[in-house]
Amino acid sequence: MLALDHIVFAGSDIQTATKEYRNISLKSVIGGEHDDWGTYNYLAYISNSCYIDWLGIRTLKKTEQSDNSLVQHLVHTLSNKK
Repeated sequence: MLALDHIVFAGSDIQTATKEYRNISLKSVIGGEHDDWGTYNYLAYISNSCYIDWLGIRTLKKTEQSDNSLVQHLVHTLSNKK
């Protein structure tokens, strides 16, 4: 059986992005720093131990050098936004 673990939103200003979800009673909290990846996040927990993860870049150089596929996608998405 498949189950949802979490959803990731990426952005250049995740603090502001998380506030927009408060309008639907979804409160986020500071998640943490990912020193190896150069990223940080905010989290909003929902039912069944699932959560929404807002992922942002703290240190671009580290993020660009990361071998994590999600982090590589974050860099690609933010550097190619229109």
